[in-house]
Amino acid sequence: GDIVYRDGSGLARLGAGTSGQVLQTGGTGANPSWGTVSSDVVKTASWDYSSSASSVTLSSVFSNDYDVYKVFFINMFADSNTQLEWRLLTSGGSASGDYDITRIGSYADDNGSNTGDTHNTHWNASYVRPAPENVSTSVANSISTELTLINPYKTGKKRHFHMHSFIDAANAYNYQFLAAGFNDDTSNNYTQLQFRFEGGGNVAGGSVRVYGFKN
Repeated sequence: GDIVYRDGSGLARLGAGTSGQVLQTGGTGANPSWGTVSSDVVKTASWDYSSSASSVTLSSVFSNDYDVYKVFFINMFADSNTQLEWRLLTSGGSASGDYDITRIGSYADDNGSNTGDTHNTHWNASYVRPAPENVSTSVANSISTELTLINPYKTGKKRHFHMHSFIDAANAYNYQFLAAGFNDDTSNNYTQLQFRFEGGGNVAGGSVRVYGFKN
């Protein structure tokens, strides 16, 4: 695992690095050295469908290390016609506070002949629904959402969130929704993310990725 390189006076040895390190310049002069990759974006959780579940909880997702998180719900669908929803939980699995959401959107049928705009609100909710429309039972009628969470862990701050969603809905219409809102609790440390489908429908497919952005 050693590397031989030429320094200013002749051949020199660089011993093997440790697991996960990368080769870089930045040692003495322009000599090579081993270092650890530093990234401003870190994946903190992931999930891929493997079996039907009434709900899924991702643990140890949020921490004091990050103020901003991105969550991607990818091609999510259920075993019945219903709506995706999510919420934050403490490390003990408790939910606290209500969610207030406002949405604007546009829609078109599968032929593009019927189009329009829509807007609605969802106040004092216990879960957040990215889109007020139903998926169906296959990836053909699924929903994908990009969710930004502000301060899910830190206390004394507003827990704002922003969402951009696309759903090829069960009613043969396509919808795009922009939504924003907040959780009104500022005293609990949220560390977990839970998602499910409204009305008892089981999660039947999809993937989730969560990334933290360094302060």
